Amino acid sequence: MIKHGQNRNGSRTGAYASWASMIQRCTNPHHHKYPRYGAVGISVDPSWRDFPQFFSDMGERPQGRTLDRIKGSEGYSPTNCRWATPMQQQHNMKTNRFLEYNGEIKCQNEWAQQLGTDSSTIRYRLRRGWTIEQTLTTPVKFGNRIVPHSV
Repeated sequence: MIKHGQNRNGSRTGAYASWASMIQRCTNPHHHKYPRYGAVGISVDPSWRDFPQFFSDMGERPQGRTLDRIKGSEGYSPTNCRWATPMQQQHNMKTNRFLEYNGEIKCQNEWAQQLGTDSSTIRYRLRRGWTIEQTLTTPVKFGNRIVPHSV
């Protein structure tokens, strides 16, 4: 049985480590991430100040996942949190740029993944004035640079 976030052998569980980190970045002004969390109003649901309640709501952290807020502007709560993959975390960052093409809205990283390129190619093209259509439909060419064709 888990007691206060420890396994039978006394080591901290993944869920406990995530919980403790969440509490620190939202409540401890001396924590290095506090300026991006607690200082800007990201809070922890009062029921989650107690690890057993957090654990009851979230369960053990799956391998390769981290605690993620679904809506980044809201605090940590049972309805706004999930155990997310690194890709889900990356798509949920407020620094993401979303692009609309053919009625689909995706973040830059999702478009890059779908097109089989990396997001730096998309970012490079957009910074140089390419339209979204040119950026997403012009194939990537290695060697000589491709310039956008007129659409």
